[in-house]
Amino acid sequence: MPRRARRDRFACVLTLLAMGSLLNGCLNDFDGFTAGQTGVLDDADLPDDADVDSDTTDAGADADAEDDTEVPPESGEPGSFCEEDQECAQGSVCRSNVCLPSCDTTDSTSLCPQNFQCAEFGQEDLCVPACSDRLSCDRHNLGRDDLSCVFLGRSTISSTQHDVRFVRACLADSDDDGVTDTLDNCPDIPNPAQRDTTGEGTGDACTETPTCHPQASEGLLVYPRVDVPDGALSIASVASGPDFVVLIDASANGPRRTDARVLNRRTQEWTALDELPYPGAQRAVLPVPGRFTLLSPGYGPLTDTASGDWTSLRQGAEFGAELPLNATIHTMSAALHGDGTSVLVSQASPSSSFVAYRLGLNGALRTLGALSTLDPGLKPQLHLQPDGALVAAQWRSSDRVLRRAHLTASGSIVSPANVTLPTTWPAAPVPGEEALAEDLNGFNPVLFSATNNQTYLLDRNSGRMGRLNSLTFERMEGYDLPQLVTGLSQTHFYALPHNSGLGVVGRPDDAPSQIEVRELYWDCFPQANTIDTDTDGVGDLLDNCPDVANPAQDDLDGDGNGDACDIDKDGDQITNDADRLTIPGENGAEPQVIDLSADADNDGTPDLEDDDRDGDGIPDSQDPFPLDSSNDGRRNAWSYDADADSVSDGTERTRGTNPYTFLDHAGIASIIFATEADDGHRTLYRGTLASARDAVALELPATMNPHGIEVSPSGRFLSFLTAAPGTTETFAVYDLREDTLLFERNVGAALRSISVLDEGASAPTSYVATQQRFGDTERWRVSRITVNPDVDVTTLFAGIDHVWEASQKGNFLIFNAFDRDCRECALTYAMNTSVSPQNPFRLNNVAPGARGLHHSVNSERFWVYQQDPAGEITLAEFSVSGTDAQPLYRYILPERFTEFQSHTGLPSSPRVNIFAASGDGEPTMIWYQNTQSPLPALRLVPLAGFDDPVVEVRVAP
Repeated sequence: MPRRARRDRFACVLTLLAMGSLLNGCLNDFDGFTAGQTGVLDDADLPDDADVDSDTTDAGADADAEDDTEVPPESGEPGSFCEEDQECAQGSVCRSNVCLPSCDTTDSTSLCPQNFQCAEFGQEDLCVPACSDRLSCDRHNLGRDDLSCVFLGRSTISSTQHDVRFVRACLADSDDDGVTDTLDNCPDIPNPAQRDTTGEGTGDACTETPTCHPQASEGLLVYPRVDVPDGALSIASVASGPDFVVLIDASANGPRRTDARVLNRRTQEWTALDELPYPGAQRAVLPVPGRFTLLSPGYGPLTDTASGDWTSLRQGAEFGAELPLNATIHTMSAALHGDGTSVLVSQASPSSSFVAYRLGLNGALRTLGALSTLDPGLKPQLHLQPDGALVAAQWRSSDRVLRRAHLTASGSIVSPANVTLPTTWPAAPVPGEEALAEDLNGFNPVLFSATNNQTYLLDRNSGRMGRLNSLTFERMEGYDLPQLVTGLSQTHFYALPHNSGLGVVGRPDDAPSQIEVRELYWDCFPQANTIDTDTDGVGDLLDNCPDVANPAQDDLDGDGNGDACDIDKDGDQITNDADRLTIPGENGAEPQVIDLSADADNDGTPDLEDDDRDGDGIPDSQDPFPLDSSNDGRRNAWSYDADADSVSDGTERTRGTNPYTFLDHAGIASIIFATEADDGHRTLYRGTLASARDAVALELPATMNPHGIEVSPSGRFLSFLTAAPGTTETFAVYDLREDTLLFERNVGAALRSISVLDEGASAPTSYVATQQRFGDTERWRVSRITVNPDVDVTTLFAGIDHVWEASQKGNFLIFNAFDRDCRECALTYAMNTSVSPQNPFRLNNVAPGARGLHHSVNSERFWVYQQDPAGEITLAEFSVSGTDAQPLYRYILPERFTEFQSHTGLPSSPRVNIFAASGDGEPTMIWYQNTQSPLPALRLVPLAGFDDPVVEVRVAP
């Protein structure tokens, strides 16, 4: 059978839904029907021999009769090819070789053409062609084959579920790294993370010295000054993304201004914002990587506490949506946590304890806990360590105590013992040489981190340097930075991205009404190698293992801790000495021990040889988060559930499943799928979900051609028809546990479907089937079949001539049927087998023509795929409640899934959908979707060695 003939376009459904006058007469319920009666329905819309592409339109009237490829848009229309703006119709611009209309992301009434979505494109709001996966931008989308499905950017500020979500669009991407050319800071070299350490606009992948600004002199870069009225300032503790530094007034005394200044680090230009909606006092600046900057509300006019909303600055200097604060806050500091989420350290009143909150993009605050070691009378400074921990610190000058609290990468709070700085250095001078001891009484420290989570102290007055070694202070004279602070007062400090240096904002002594910004980059700072404890040629300030010689500075997991001193060098939360896989030897042989300490996803391929280190199905060359299996923006090492399958990493390790592949957990044992050759012959395969590419064929007689495969409730047995539905009287059962064919049985009449209802100790005992009535090839029924060992057939329902599919779990029997031979017109019904009389009732919420009916294993929820009134084919899950089906889940299938054949919903959390699809001329494709993942896009299970398309797929628990 040609693959084209297997297409099913649901055309009759659209016709019925569009013709309201037919609804009462055509879509009849069982009311008024008796056994053997038929209704009236013309099937003029059904395909015939003149309809070559099965879209219900004869070739003579079908402009698309040859295939279903979309016709490219006319020149200038949305989606058409372009090189310059003037080639596009009015209201559209040319970006990434595509004409894109303008829109407004803040206006819900702003419309885009069909299959387009309104999204931020750089600093513009444009309608972009939507896509769901990297394989969905083919000739069926816009009729073009020169586009890729790229990560256009993070979602808008109104996102309510996760801190990291993405807009994806079909646009030009020359280096195939998932970033469209127009926005790519290195368009010819793959760099999906778009890392730009210096912020000057060129990606690190395209820069000879990526950690040193090209305009820095001996590591120091001084930006132009800007006029700023007198008063205290607030800035972010880490540069506001790689591009901008934002300053707002934070003075608690004097006039509370409503202005701000923004430094564009790329252009080195300042922008004044003079219309902030709230006055400034004790305000906070919070960058959200790659998206926007948030400015906290100022004091209210009467309450002396923060009120109002966060103000968002899109792309650094343009106002965006406001975000409700939903809290009463007096003092606030804000920073990005290592997992990319936003954290506030704040207090509700001047005397209350500091509390850490995590800020969602919807404005909701989640309490992380109280920071009990911090002094309520001192505002804390925040800094981020390379391992992802956020440190809140205070300097109490009265007793020279440095107080700290750590918010770990997992979100817990650790309060280390406080450190007291000595008044002189050395703290215990040599007797008789006390006058030579350095006076530290004027030391006013600001904290920052370097590699290997080293914590340094910088005296904001003189630039003198020190380091914390555990709970002791060490003076680091060789790293003094007078050039960073000389001539500045009222200084504020921030860390450069990736701990590559330190920035300072201050008022120049010769121009106190102005602000000057300076940045010092460690990698081209002449003194960076002055102190080298391990004598490996790399100074401590830059050394990711300062106490262990490692001149190559290898850092497999990129956490700032070099492999030579990292107890978990691949970042999989398993220490190196425990990161081993032991395979027992056979016949007395010694066990084999496999070292997985350099294999982050534990897939057996070392990271240095693995093109997908986190095992998420996205090659590293296209993955903006190459060490994040769930792609939620949080590295695996910063998550309790790295693959977002709702089973904790610790639980998965205990059960022996892979915590970095959400297809591999204790709820699933096998994946079963059928492929079909051009001659129509099918082959059944079985494999693990974690490695479907290694699936092996089941040994079946050559006379069998499996159709309608179903897994039994226990997951042990596989039932299937031995030929195409309606053409065979036999079905077969395969024992997955014993890996053998149990039997083949003839029921004496043709079958359309078969599924296991009850199981015995060694074989199923009963089945639900759709079957021809004996002696009447034009009429069908729902039957219960038992094999003991003889075949016995009992009618469950025979009130409508054409029953197509049936499935039962628990008390409810679900089936598709209609009273004429029109598959696209079939309705879905339920029947409670536990009550008498057993009367079926119509499930109105299931669309006409639904198919692929089956239950989740061990669950009364059932699944179909159906066509909505808008023409979209959807995967839908329902449960029977009362006398109708209640929708539980709906997913719109992309256009490429016109040959969608089957799907499986798991019975309980985690929710994973697994199904198959192929386009013309394309080989085996199995797809999966984790409905609980922050990025629920479809992903391809990589298969190899299968030339024929997958036409059915199931999973076994």
